[in-house]
Amino acid sequence: MATWSPDPEVIPWLEVVANSAFVAAPIVAVDEYGMPASRYDFEIVGPRPKIIGMEVTQDESGLVIAVPQVITGLYPPIEIEYQMPLPGGGRQTGFCWDFPEIPEEADEIIRVTSREEQALDWTFLVTAYFAHGSDSAEFILRVAADWTPVRDALKEAVDARRHSPW
Repeated sequence: MATWSPDPEVIPWLEVVANSAFVAAPIVAVDEYGMPASRYDFEIVGPRPKIIGMEVTQDESGLVIAVPQVITGLYPPIEIEYQMPLPGGGRQTGFCWDFPEIPEEADEIIRVTSREEQALDWTFLVTAYFAHGSDSAEFILRVAADWTPVRDALKEAVDARRHSPW
């Protein structure tokens, strides 16, 4: 069993505001002999399988999780509904979870369902690999609500699809 730093039993491991950019301190694991992990695997357990715009890197200092610019993905809307024109004049409705997932061909944003909770917990599973095995731990990133990135992304998405009357 590995010794982890920071301690995954401390919940949350990291707390940020949804409109923040950050670089977290490295997550490091050492085996029972004090040897650091040779590599790490990283998986988002939930509430969704990915955070668009989050970067995960690893080097000799450990596993580093970063959000280098403000994104909607830390506190994403529950759902976005959009429409696209079809050849021959029809329309197709689609759904996605975050603004970067809206197809370019979508010409209408129909609905954005925002979250109402004051915080959203993301669970990350980190697996450390050693010369004689591996160990895993879950880390909780708590994101305090701020609807500004979603509001700004919605405005940008709608503005990009507005048709000029001229």
